[in-house]
Amino acid sequence: MTIINIKEALELKSKIFIDVRSPKEFEESHIVGAINWPILDDVERDTVGKIYKALGKADAVKEGIDAVQGKLKDFFEKLQILTEDYDELILYCSRGGMRSDTLYNFGKSIGIKNLYKLNEGYKAYRNHVILESNDLLKVKPLIVIHGQTGVGKTKILNGLIAKNIPVIDLEDLAKNAGSVFGNVPYDESPPSQKMFENLVFEKLRTQKPYIFVESESKRIGTVSMTNEFYEFMEKGYHILIKTDLGNRVEIIKELYLPAFKSKKIIDSINHLRKRMGHEKVNHLIELVNNEEFDTVIEKLINEYYDPLYNFSIKKQKDYNLEIYYKDVDEAVTALETYYNEVSYDKE
Repeated sequence: MTIINIKEALELKSKIFIDVRSPKEFEESHIVGAINWPILDDVERDTVGKIYKALGKADAVKEGIDAVQGKLKDFFEKLQILTEDYDELILYCSRGGMRSDTLYNFGKSIGIKNLYKLNEGYKAYRNHVILESNDLLKVKPLIVIHGQTGVGKTKILNGLIAKNIPVIDLEDLAKNAGSVFGNVPYDESPPSQKMFENLVFEKLRTQKPYIFVESESKRIGTVSMTNEFYEFMEKGYHILIKTDLGNRVEIIKELYLPAFKSKKIIDSINHLRKRMGHEKVNHLIELVNNEEFDTVIEKLINEYYDPLYNFSIKKQKDYNLEIYYKDVDEAVTALETYYNEVSYDKE
């Protein structure tokens, strides 16, 4: 049997991970970039598990074989296609046991030569993510950009990405833009905590040192940074971004305009009653209904966002650089220059 460990597998250039666990397991978390070919679907896996507990392994295996037999033709066709596109096809299940063995043995029996099985399966990958992430943080310093809500931190990160400068967009990975309105810009569901950690690890693994990130609280929507990532963020380089109120209003409006027009934003505004009071919240909702979006945004900046987040901005006392811009491209260019200086100095 051709078994490969996770460290070797991740370094391969033309590979595809094939996750043979159930759809529910895959959805909860998986190797980044993997595809899901469930040997057993969620119902079949549950049935096999119950039989194993009630009647023992032999009866459970028989049930599993019955469920798998009808899928072998489909597996064969898919394996043939992948063989043409990738040099290595790497199968994994939870711990490198019976499920990956089943498809591996079948694939080898029909002549798929570039088929591998991941040693210890997904469990090995998760252990690797936890241990390797900490080591990567030690050699890939973070450059943290700070600024009040609406200064365009996400736009700036996207501008840096366009210039092939290393970036980890934590909000995009978490599918949450922070604060009570954080889930509004995203249609996708947020990842599980494990999947979020996997996504951050993949960005760390594949990026050069000196990686830009946006300043965040430890928790981002439904997920949290690991303690280690948050600590290395605090130890990193810190840059403060500033712009005028007009720019901030336009940037927020650009991001949230669909939610304003659909009135989706009202649910989030209602969550501010405890902090802002009923009178102010009712007035904001009235403004939304009247489509006075600029006024809503200005009030939210002045009466909610700035009072809430100015403390964290002031808490970081020593900034390595402060940038005031009129156009976002100015900020991107200044950060590109800073990145080149820092990375060059450390070579």
